[in-house]
Amino acid sequence: MTRKQERYQGSNRAGFIRLLGISTVLAGLASPTLAADDQAAVAAEEETGFEEIIVTATRTATSIQKVPISMQALSADTLQQRSVKGLTDFAALIPSVSFAGLGPGRTAVYFRGIVPAGGAYPATGYYLDDISINVGGLPDVHVYDVERIEALSGPQGTLFGAGSLAGTIRVITNKPKLGEFSGGMDLETNKFGGGDFGGQAQGFINIPVTETLAIRAMAYYRKEGGYVDNVANNGKFADGSPAILNLGDKNPLTRLTLNNASKAKNNYNSIDEAGGRLSLLWEPVEGWSINPQITAQKQISLGYFGFDPRLGDLKVHDYDDTRQNDQWYQAQATIHGHIGDFDVVSATGYFRRNKKLLNDYTYYTVAYDKFGPGYENYLQYFDKTGCTGSGASLRCSTLLNPTQYYSGNRNESIFTQELRFKTPQSWPVDITFGGFYQYQKNEINDDYATRGLANVAGYTESGGGDRADFATSFGVPVSQGGSMILGTPAVKREAFYATEQDRIVRDYAAFAEGHYNITPALKITGGIRYFWTELNQVGFAGVAASARNVRSTVAATGKAGGCPTPLSATERLTCLNTNFSRPDQQLIYREQGQTHKVALDWQVAPGKMIYANYSTGFRPGGQGRPLRIGGQVYGVAPVRSEDLTNYEIGFKTTWGSIFRLNAAVYLEKWNDLQY
Repeated sequence: MTRKQERYQGSNRAGFIRLLGISTVLAGLASPTLAADDQAAVAAEEETGFEEIIVTATRTATSIQKVPISMQALSADTLQQRSVKGLTDFAALIPSVSFAGLGPGRTAVYFRGIVPAGGAYPATGYYLDDISINVGGLPDVHVYDVERIEALSGPQGTLFGAGSLAGTIRVITNKPKLGEFSGGMDLETNKFGGGDFGGQAQGFINIPVTETLAIRAMAYYRKEGGYVDNVANNGKFADGSPAILNLGDKNPLTRLTLNNASKAKNNYNSIDEAGGRLSLLWEPVEGWSINPQITAQKQISLGYFGFDPRLGDLKVHDYDDTRQNDQWYQAQATIHGHIGDFDVVSATGYFRRNKKLLNDYTYYTVAYDKFGPGYENYLQYFDKTGCTGSGASLRCSTLLNPTQYYSGNRNESIFTQELRFKTPQSWPVDITFGGFYQYQKNEINDDYATRGLANVAGYTESGGGDRADFATSFGVPVSQGGSMILGTPAVKREAFYATEQDRIVRDYAAFAEGHYNITPALKITGGIRYFWTELNQVGFAGVAASARNVRSTVAATGKAGGCPTPLSATERLTCLNTNFSRPDQQLIYREQGQTHKVALDWQVAPGKMIYANYSTGFRPGGQGRPLRIGGQVYGVAPVRSEDLTNYEIGFKTTWGSIFRLNAAVYLEKWNDLQY
């Protein structure tokens, strides 16, 4: 079946009605004097009629119109005017970005069509201020009290490292302001077409504690009403075929009719979300500032945020509950100061996320449709081939119950430390250089399961005639070319396929990027980043047969490691993975390399720039999935890193006070795709 991804944020959905909106801002009691640069920026803005957006994409505050890369920035005013609340809202406003997913907290974004098909790293960098928060998927950061959102297209490996193969998104929050008391509040009630009512309440406050200390706080609550209906199946699948399992005339279970009446509900995909941010700014001495900050968010979403077009608009047939509880917090501290004439910035961050997901998985059974000629679907296949043998040797198979579910519990954490230096302004060249360290841990616990599977074993009746032994079995019979599982098919709990893995990634880097004015109007930029990456993975992934019979696979050597063939009785005890007694996947992967950047920009006239850009990015490799042929397991060599090379030319122009045009043409070469 196909499912169309719907935009689940209200401001982008057809039929949105803002019934009530109240926005209040408390004016600052102190009116600080603008610096000379700020006054010039305001004057330029008034003269051109355009909002001047200052970005830090190059780790230096610069007008977006003077950055020699293709990038977009959404200002605070734009975010407010477009009622941007979350990830898909602002992604829809960025031309070079596309997104896909199953709902809030389960969405991936892509730049320029670079969509990875595997690997441990994302292809898009995702930052909250200076700290990456992308380890196992993008959290749906609530957009409020935000200064701007930056979207940097193309490889950003020089300054942003491994996770920025195709581009980088940065959410820049408002920082405390010294000497200013201000605050704001926003209330909203909304309704989406025929869906349920929703709304939100949010507010912020900025408090000057002393002349050198200020605190800023933000808090919100958001409720979105559902708009997708989980409709009753009336004993039929979405394609109209009967939702009945025929388990064979001799099988005591006989027939099972699938029915989702207990789960049917209108407008079942709602969102409840709450969170806040607390930030402190302290300037202990002139030229030094310390900014610790913590952001926390909890989001509970129910239901599925797509639909099955065979059932009608915004309708699905779900047989089990779908619910995600996504909780995370990020603590960070930025120290900015001077050592001699060098600027220095230290950015430290810790991100922690727990994501519990229960998801209906019944639609996955379409993979079993149309097994062979003459069989319209998998139900008919097993109706005709369900029993083999006769008399005491009669065996009837039951199909894997299509009412499946997925249960995941993932713990993700990231520690980041970056130290950056910038050369004195008196130097003829402007260079930013520094070092980077990041530690990531992703604890993966996934069950692909069927209700009651743990209780399934053999069914036995003694006697002759029509009384025979019946083994409940799952899968295609061996005689039909399959690999039927006899006895209990559960790996653990109710899972027919389970993953329990710990993945640890360490990244080290040294980087530098510099700018030199060849002439007052012609500037060259060059950058390089040396990186060292290490991936350690240990755990299990597989079915019951794997848990009982498959020996340990060490992918780091490219061989099935540690277990000789054939196995003696003693070796079986030490080498075989017996229901998670030892992992069947162990990996230590290391790689080092470098990325580069060269750009040339020419300021043809005030407000008009032409540039050319060459840049590279990378995405570290990792484990190749073991290959199983018959009963033999073959390890595979680790997958090396992907790299993306970008060639780009473009221009950025402003014409008078009525027209602004930016454009870019690029060629990207994507090598060594991980699949």
